[in-house]
Amino acid sequence: MVLSTPVISLTSDVALLPIVGDIDTNRAKYIMDNVLERCSKLGVDYLFIDMLDVVIIDKMVAHRIFNIVNSLKLLGIEAILCQN
Repeated sequence: MVLSTPVISLTSDVALLPIVGDIDTNRAKYIMDNVLERCSKLGVDYLFIDMLDVVIIDKMVAHRIFNIVNSLKLLGIEAILCQN
């Protein structure tokens, strides 16, 4: 399932997280766990979260996404959300 949330290093301090498909609460939790670990290992300062291919985001999923953003902030990583 790691391929469902790849954190792609773009430069030494910038990474990209493309999210494709539906996000349910279980996948959002997995994304949080994986993203925090990968960003820490990569030592990035900025993470672009590309949600352009996510069609539906309900309240619970939005809450989880904001938790990911806030958790990244605690690690000193600024998250930038991209969505239609």
